[in-house]
Amino acid sequence: MKVLVLFPMQDKQTGPAIRYAFERLGHEVRVLDIKKIAVGKAYKECCEFMPDLVFCSRIHQLIEDITMIKKWFKNITICMWSVDTKQVVDSWKRLFPLVELCDYYFVVNDYHVAEWNKRFKAKTTWLSQGLQDEVYDKPKEITDEDRELYSCDVSFAGTCRKKAS
Repeated sequence: MKVLVLFPMQDKQTGPAIRYAFERLGHEVRVLDIKKIAVGKAYKECCEFMPDLVFCSRIHQLIEDITMIKKWFKNITICMWSVDTKQVVDSWKRLFPLVELCDYYFVVNDYHVAEWNKRFKAKTTWLSQGLQDEVYDKPKEITDEDRELYSCDVSFAGTCRKKAS
């Protein structure tokens, strides 16, 4: 499968991990750093690359490009992943037009999945984040000083799993 990834890349966070994951699964991947692209660039890249899947971040400036892609490429699947959590769905109002254009919408907190699914035609699904040592190059060992400085009695790794009432 050919995948066009539209995520920030220079911050060395989610974008490189997404690229790595798709490549590791054997897909042909092209990336546009959306912090650097002008309007129209993603659409032009689709015309050249002809992807099967566009996987994009929650960047408001992509609305025009994704609108053009949906209009001219009927067989492309559009997915958006919002890697931030907000407690109130309405706090994302400026992104509603982009969510409407998506076939699938992924969120990192499953608390509002049902509400997103009621409001929009995009199928909303929970997709949590994880750590990839290969991408983030975390230290394999820590010093005694770091262990003392960063240690704690209780820690949490994960996401809120509260169910909506």
